[in-house]
Amino acid sequence: MKQFDKTALLFEMLLGTDMQNVNRKIEAIRVSPEYVRVANFIPSASSTQSLADVRERFDAIDIYGILSVNKALVIEQEIKELDRRLSAFPSLNPYLADGSEKKYKLRRVGQIAVEINSEGMIVDDFVTNKGVTTSNRRKVIKSKLFNWYKEAKKGFLDHIENSKLMLSKIRNSKIGFGSINFQYYLLALSTIVFLGCLLFLPSLSSYRDGTMDSNLAVLHTLAFYVCLICAAVSAVIKAAYKTYPFRMASKMRKQVVKQRKLVDELASKSYYFEKSIVDAAKAPNSIQVLINRIAIMKHYQDVKTSEIFDYVYCEKEFYYMRFKWSLVLHCIVFAVGFILAVVGSLYTLVF
Repeated sequence: MKQFDKTALLFEMLLGTDMQNVNRKIEAIRVSPEYVRVANFIPSASSTQSLADVRERFDAIDIYGILSVNKALVIEQEIKELDRRLSAFPSLNPYLADGSEKKYKLRRVGQIAVEINSEGMIVDDFVTNKGVTTSNRRKVIKSKLFNWYKEAKKGFLDHIENSKLMLSKIRNSKIGFGSINFQYYLLALSTIVFLGCLLFLPSLSSYRDGTMDSNLAVLHTLAFYVCLICAAVSAVIKAAYKTYPFRMASKMRKQVVKQRKLVDELASKSYYFEKSIVDAAKAPNSIQVLINRIAIMKHYQDVKTSEIFDYVYCEKEFYYMRFKWSLVLHCIVFAVGFILAVVGSLYTLVF
């Protein structure tokens, strides 16, 4: 246990729960390599008796619902145990692979763990067993390949339905930053006032007819153009977050269209894949077919499921976490543009 965890747990036992410590621990768990590996691997894991409880236990974890440091430490150990189980028995459906299998050092089909007569083993361990007849070896491999196909087909159909449901949620989502809207309109108004002063104030007639001192005229013009640029940048940033739900929905629509092609492609690709694997299993040799060659899911996952859930149920926070720099930039351009517009307007009025 880390020193911070010991201190936080002792503090909780003596004085009660401090949610600041709890939230800090939640974030530490969420970004831990064990949690990332398990969360990414679970959707592509094959259904086996050995891993059935792993999926159930992980699905039962509500990481954002943790309300104490003690519970967070229990969850952390649970995730480490699930990660250890997956490392020891990396049972993967190669059709559903999305790149996360590399975290468990899976590159070839022969490295995938399977169950044969309720006994877990690596595919290569079975096919290289010289005591197994060619006929039995091919029959077992065929059954595993067919199970992967059935499982993948069901998984793809489920993905399509989930994407449709999330699309309907996204279409009703909104992102609203009241302060950004206020800053934008205030900046636009101050810029218009500054322009009005330059164009219509009698005291600036020398500016309009070109008789004003050149340095002062350039300064007025430069200040106005800076304000105009700031207002334009502000408008772009405002439009970017306002239209983000539409762009997210567009991504989801494209994803649904792509996913509809999965079943046909799965049927076509599985035929050639199964044939090559069965041919390789004629002799007791390791299966060298790369998982990456037969993975389909990774080519059709434009938006990750975890990101969709984060966005749908907390749009504003989702946008802030990913585009914080643009919101900071908006505050900067607002400050620069507004100050210049106000100072320029006051200068023209006073002098």
